[in-house]
Amino acid sequence: MSSSRAKNEPTKSDRNRSQLQPSEPESPERPGANEEMLRSIKVMMDDQRTEIVAKFESIISELVKMEVATALKPLQEKVSLQSVTISDLERSANEHSDQLTGMQVNMAKLSATVESLGKKCEELEARSRWHNIRLVGLPEGSEGPQPTESIAKLLMDLLGLDEMTGLTALCSAPLLHNGKRVHIFPDFTPTVAKQRAAFAQVKRELHACANMKFGLRYPATLHITMSSGQTHRFEDLDQALEFVNKSLKKNPALESD
Repeated sequence: MSSSRAKNEPTKSDRNRSQLQPSEPESPERPGANEEMLRSIKVMMDDQRTEIVAKFESIISELVKMEVATALKPLQEKVSLQSVTISDLERSANEHSDQLTGMQVNMAKLSATVESLGKKCEELEARSRWHNIRLVGLPEGSEGPQPTESIAKLLMDLLGLDEMTGLTALCSAPLLHNGKRVHIFPDFTPTVAKQRAAFAQVKRELHACANMKFGLRYPATLHITMSSGQTHRFEDLDQALEFVNKSLKKNPALESD
C-alpha cells in the first residue's frame, strides 16, 4: 500500500515541472460591452427623467389649478350674481318694451282723437264767429257807455244803412269815421287768421299780374282764376308762390290777355 500511494503522489520533480509550465490565458472581454452598458444606463436615466418631469408637471399643474380655482371662486360667485341681475334687467326691459309698445299705440289713438276734437272745436268756434265783425281804426273808448247802440249807429253811418229798409247805399270810397279810416274784417279765430295771413306775400305777387282774379275762401284756400276761366286752388303757400312765379310772372301771354 505504501508503494502504491507513493506511486500515485506526485514527486517533487513533478511539482516543479508543473509550476514551470505557463497557465492557460483567461478569455478576453467582448468588444463594445461598455458602450452597450452606457447606452442602457443613459436610456434608463432618460426614462426616469421623463417620468420625474411628468410627475413634477402633474403636481405643479394640480397646485396651479387649485390656486386658480381658489382665486376664481369669488369671481365666479360675483359673475353668478351678475348673471341673475342681468336676467332680471332683461326681463324688466322686455316688460317695459311691451308697455311702451302699448303706450305708443294708445298715444297714436289719443293723438288722432285730440286732432279730431281740435278740428271740431276750431270749426265750432269759427261758426260761432260767423256773425261777428272786427272794426279796425276806431279810437279806444269811442263806443261809449252803450257799445251795442253806438256800434250799430256807427255801422249805419259807415255803410249807409237805413233803420227801416236796411241797406240803401254802399259807396266804394274808404270808410271814414270822424275823419279816420275804418276797416271791417270778419272775426276769424286766431288759427284761421294766421293761416290766411300766410298768403299775404302771394297776394302781393298776384296784384302785380294783370287780368288775374284771386281770393281767399274759408278757412284759408287761395283761389286764382285765369283769364280763360280756369281756376287753381292752393292751401300751401309754397305751392302757390311756385305757381305764380313759374306759370304767371314768366308767361307774358297771360298778362296780355
